[in-house]
Amino acid sequence: MTETSRELPKKRVGSGVAIVDQEMRVLLVEPTYKETWEVPGGMVELDESPREAARRECFEELRSWEWCDSSAVSARVQAFQARRIFAALDALRNETFVELENGNRT
Repeated sequence: MTETSRELPKKRVGSGVAIVDQEMRVLLVEPTYKETWEVPGGMVELDESPREAARRECFEELRSWEWCDSSAVSARVQAFQARRIFAALDALRNETFVELENGNRT
């Protein structure tokens, strides 16, 4: 790490994966260290791309999972996560791109 890079702002970056089946049910995982279910994902490690982090997190977390319809998603995840998941599903259905900040459309 160079002196200049040490002075640059540091950001925390997370990555998640919305995996759906033909019925648009969402794959949720049940972390052992949290009270709510989530999509697979987590923090991006140093020198790791968000895509690499998503792949790594899937391998780490896909031990306890379940296909969930919209009502099950709403019941099992926190509200901000549900907004992210439903926005991703809408984008998938509409074959478009969605940009979110803190779970809200920008």
